[in-house]
Amino acid sequence: MRKPFTRRPNAVLATSALLGIVLTFTGCSSSPPVHFHTLVPPADAAEATGEEARITVENVTVPPQVDRTALVLRSDRSQLQVLESDWWGAPLPQEIQSALTVSLNPPQARDSRVHAWINITRFEAMRNDQAWLDADIRLDNRDTEAQLKQLNCTTRIRRQAGPTVTDTVLAQQANIATLADRIRAQAKRLLAGDDSCPPPV
Repeated sequence: MRKPFTRRPNAVLATSALLGIVLTFTGCSSSPPVHFHTLVPPADAAEATGEEARITVENVTVPPQVDRTALVLRSDRSQLQVLESDWWGAPLPQEIQSALTVSLNPPQARDSRVHAWINITRFEAMRNDQAWLDADIRLDNRDTEAQLKQLNCTTRIRRQAGPTVTDTVLAQQANIATLADRIRAQAKRLLAGDDSCPPPV
């Protein structure tokens, strides 16, 4: 009489392991793709007339809530949403530093000894609402004969944001361009020996 078939323990383990691998790869393949975003402006958006002074961006800091690779958006009055499928091309402080460096140092700009430290105190966006950027700007003039060695100013920038993630990124990209314009204006006052700062807004 033929003995009934019984699955050997090793065969059961092998089958379970294979099933686990299949499920793992099936789960991975269903994950949404990661989209990478940048704050660096297109090449044709960073043109200068030749009157600007080159500004070395030494350092940029951002609030800890957004100091990560994934984008963080405000979802309502009290909640922040981390977008695991939307990342900055580099850590956010480096993205902002790269964007400012490109905007403030086009090939036509003249040399200077102005150095900048940017402390971003607010960097938020909400879809179909606003994109906010507040910053403290410190500029140093390292020219030994400079009349004014340092100038500290604060700025606040607001811009309407559209309904998509790309819309909010473009709004912040435009805010960074405005920040670069204000840094450039502040550098002109520093080089002229003018220690005044315009109102933050």
